[in-house]
Amino acid sequence: ESRCVHRHAASAQCRACVQSCPRSAWSMDDDGLGFDDARCDGCGICTAACPTGALAVALPWPTRRDRGENTRSVTLRCERASATASVPCVHAVDEARLLQWHAEGVIRLDLATGPCNTCERRPAEGLPERLARVNAVLQARGQTPLRAERATDEATAPAPTRRTPPVEATPDLSRRRLFGLRKAPVVADPDADPFAALAPREAAARRLAALGTGPSLWAVNLDPARCDACGACARLCPTQAISSSRPQADALGWIVLDSERCIGCALCVDVCEPRALAAAEMAPSSNPRRTWTLVARTCSCCGKTHTVLKGHDASLQSRCPACRS
Repeated sequence: ESRCVHRHAASAQCRACVQSCPRSAWSMDDDGLGFDDARCDGCGICTAACPTGALAVALPWPTRRDRGENTRSVTLRCERASATASVPCVHAVDEARLLQWHAEGVIRLDLATGPCNTCERRPAEGLPERLARVNAVLQARGQTPLRAERATDEATAPAPTRRTPPVEATPDLSRRRLFGLRKAPVVADPDADPFAALAPREAAARRLAALGTGPSLWAVNLDPARCDACGACARLCPTQAISSSRPQADALGWIVLDSERCIGCALCVDVCEPRALAAAEMAPSSNPRRTWTLVARTCSCCGKTHTVLKGHDASLQSRCPACRS
């Protein structure tokens, strides 16, 4: 439960699970986030959409197959296309899963799906879109991209089993229960995979960073002229993509933005009152880590001292946050 952004800030605007669920099992109203397990069919699409990895569904993920020298592949068969489906829906595959397969040497995804374009499960952002973005950042690092092809042979796959809705939270008996939120990180063997215990997008960001400098999958932009150095973003960021330091002899401290740690949850954007932060499509590869020094300024209205980012004390920063509100 602690990973969900709605647990951290009342102003959080994330609706990823609500917007991605094809059966409207998730809902959001004045009472908060609600889940109707009677509507859930266990497709797993919400887990791929959730930026913080707060949701989990036990899916029978297929393993890598060696089809000859330099031809490692994974076969994905959805239940709309095969009685021996390997996954309920291919759109439940997220960026972390793709990068994990890439790390295992997979170069091809063999897909056997139903008519996705007319399927009610097809989300606005599904496997093709995620694969394109993952391949873009892989190629920018000189890595071989993953390619998707139609499956041409019947791969051995486990028989479909009855799946359960997103689990791991203790259900309560109220209508507005938060059934399905992940309470604790997955226990994994760090020797087998050092990123396995991390939330999916955090694992994806770490895998990319391990491959070298390049564009990140998620990012935010900071407008230094608007920032009032309140530090709310740094206190709430779940991955320390935004962090702040304590005062030193020659400065009040620093704000550091590290795009290689960003998971795109937009919690920082939602809590930023001066609207200094905005979600970005993809961070540039040239400078993934930026640092701003904090300095003191005197308010032109009330005369009190306030903190600004050094070198960006424009007219907007001449007044303190109280006088600007």
